[in-house]
Amino acid sequence: MVWEAINLGWIIHAQNHYPVEIYCQIMYLAICVNTVMTFYLYISGGRKKKGLHNLLALGLFITGAADYFLTLHQSVLPGYILFCLAEAVYACYFRPSPAGIFIRFLLYVLTITIIHSAGLLNIINAFGLLNMNLITVNMLCAWIDHRSQKPTSSLLLAAGFTLFAGCDYSLLVRALSAGTAGMAADRLTWVFYIPSQAALVAAYAVLTRSESS
Repeated sequence: MVWEAINLGWIIHAQNHYPVEIYCQIMYLAICVNTVMTFYLYISGGRKKKGLHNLLALGLFITGAADYFLTLHQSVLPGYILFCLAEAVYACYFRPSPAGIFIRFLLYVLTITIIHSAGLLNIINAFGLLNMNLITVNMLCAWIDHRSQKPTSSLLLAAGFTLFAGCDYSLLVRALSAGTAGMAADRLTWVFYIPSQAALVAAYAVLTRSESS
């Protein structure tokens, strides 16, 4: 967590002081830290335990792959597809009911209809909206889960998904805004994103440790 804070500081500094290639490498270094830590937790105990908590590890691994395309190669479509897959894996962790799945579908159809009527529908926006819908519902499910259980792991999950959603909403503002608002949203994207992933890794660590005791 300390390393994540240091790296976040470097990312904010690099946005104004380094070429975009160096900036992207610094960003991806922070993502790699999360992936390596998740792998360590999985190998050191998570893989031996039963339950749904390893879906969190799978989601974090897929997120690392998504960021490889988005951050290092600026390949938006593969990145968005992988982010949607990660959020679908996270959704499975919350054991969605048929009603919950229908609500996700209805929300997606509604947003697709809105952007189609605005003439903005394309394949990248379609996957981007799917990811945003999935992460929004995952955030709500995480807070509902925390209200009913209240363990440390559920609070970390709720905080992680809330920050994750903040990152997505910042991307939306950046895409729709120019000038100061767009620049501010660009910086907030990583301010939200790095802590969100650290919180999800920490939640996985707590779950793994609690099941080991």
